[in-house]
This record gives sequence, structure tokens and C-alpha cells, in this order.
Amino acid sequence: FWKIRSKRKDENKMVKIVIVCTSATELKGYATGLWMEECAGPYYVFEEAGYDITIASPKGGPIPLEEKSLTEYFFTDASKKFLHDHKALAKLTH
Repeated sequence: FWKIRSKRKDENKMVKIVIVCTSATELKGYATGLWMEECAGPYYVFEEAGYDITIASPKGGPIPLEEKSLTEYFFTDASKKFLHDHKALAKLTH
């Protein structure tokens, strides 16, 4: 469901994208973290469009994952691909 609607005006200029993910490991006493599809879905759309992608978090450092986003009903194809993509996965551990 993610689509890039506009094209780059200057094909010689690299478009840079920053995906900002959470640094939080806890919210109101409950474990939390990045909901994988919220990063993986757009990541592959931007990658396919040829954009230079950076993944960052407010505090920097490794980005925590929300375990529930990796369960059967929520673990999307993009999420599975992301977790097996060493280049993408490395961007979560900056």
C-alpha cells in the first residue's frame, strides 16, 4: 500500500530519506519498541525508488524491536525481508 507518487526533479541528485524510529524500550511500564512494519514497509518502497536511506532514533544507538510486531498475524512479508536483509538490519544498530 506504500507508493511513491512523485519523481525526482533532478535525476543526478540523490534523494535522502531519514526514517526516524523509537528509542523507547518501555511505555507506561510495558515493554515496547519499533513496530517492524512501520519501518520495513516504507524502507523497501524508498529503496526501490533508489533513495539513500538512513534509519535513526532520537537517542541514537540500537533501535529496540516490539516483539509483538514479529508474531504470526503482524509479521508481514516486508518485515520478514527486513530481518533477513543484513544491509537493512545494520541500519537499526547505528
